[in-house]
Amino acid sequence: MKSKLISILSLFIVLTSCKNKEESQPVETPAKAVENKFTITLEAKVLKDDAFHIYYSEDGTQNFTENKSVWVEFKGNPNPQKIKFELPENIYPTMLRLDLGTNKDQENIEFVNLNLKYFNSTKDMKWGDFLTYFRPNELVTGLETNLIKPIKKDPYVGPSFFPMDAMKPMLENFGKSNK
Repeated sequence: MKSKLISILSLFIVLTSCKNKEESQPVETPAKAVENKFTITLEAKVLKDDAFHIYYSEDGTQNFTENKSVWVEFKGNPNPQKIKFELPENIYPTMLRLDLGTNKDQENIEFVNLNLKYFNSTKDMKWGDFLTYFRPNELVTGLETNLIKPIKKDPYVGPSFFPMDAMKPMLENFGKSNK
């Protein structure tokens, strides 16, 4: 009986010490993933369902192609909404072009803000700043305010904003600390 008691007591001590050993081991947590996608977020009031398009180049030119572009479809909303474009991982643009819609019945678009983000760098552009870096195509009117008024022609081509000369140095300086 005494030997059984000693065996049970020994087993208890071994189990308890193993349990304590496991608990005292530091738990390794995975490293936090670094977001290395360049994002462009347009905040705007767009009343009808649509799809907006951002083109980018990486060579400093305005040679925009479909294979270097991102489409975002969204539902119309009477309130401002954020329309987020994520460029592919490890892509850093040198020029951007923004196309606002394919819906020929789209109403006026109220611009609120454009935000650029890459790693920890962010840049917000209100209407005046936006027009420093982007110029509209001939299918846009209403530039005196932040209300983008599409000019409707047949066939319909939505409003587009092309890069101004100021964009290239802005993008070069914007991402410099994160490259």
